[in-house]
Amino acid sequence: MMTDSRHIDQDILDALAARICVLNPDGIIVAANRAWRDGLPTVDIGQHYLGAYTDPDTADSLAQGIRAVQTGTASEFRREYPCHHSPRWFEIHILPFRAERPRWVLIIHTDVSDRVRAAGFLRDSEERFAALFSQATAGLALADLQGQFVMVNDQCSRILARDRETLLRLTVQDVTYPDDMPDTAAHLQDCVEQHRDFITEKRYRRPDGSVVWVRNH
Repeated sequence: MMTDSRHIDQDILDALAARICVLNPDGIIVAANRAWRDGLPTVDIGQHYLGAYTDPDTADSLAQGIRAVQTGTASEFRREYPCHHSPRWFEIHILPFRAERPRWVLIIHTDVSDRVRAAGFLRDSEERFAALFSQATAGLALADLQGQFVMVNDQCSRILARDRETLLRLTVQDVTYPDDMPDTAAHLQDCVEQHRDFITEKRYRRPDGSVVWVRNH
């Protein structure tokens, strides 16, 4: 018994959660899976794909991406965009579908709303942290596991008598008084390996050779 491969292909497309359609060289939708048909009622098979986009910038960007893939000047095209009729974000991925020029193209829409929202929350959190960090009256610094400074605030710069740019080129070891290095190294190792906080008083060297005592936490 033989089965029509076209029916199998459609069944495979319909089983996929992403919204998928196929465009002919004129940009007309000639095939789509169930997720596309159920989720994008504004444009259907037989209609022009770009008819779904009311934002001219998005439509123009997608038109350029489709042309690039159709003509072979790009092997693929990706873009994230907000859905105009719901608070969701999608990633569009355009791929060649047939070898001849101009090509037919396969368009895959994936809902990336959760990732975009998470990225927004993270960005807002980082901005709030940076604002609090820079405005703190105490000297604050962040260093990586090798002791390289990655972030310092103005008060830290004043305490160590070095500007921010200079400190970001240095390590904790570079500014620590030599006699305090063994205890500093032991505290840092314990902090990294045992995930324990520590409080200590130590000396830092300033560029003019003077020493400043600091309570570290």
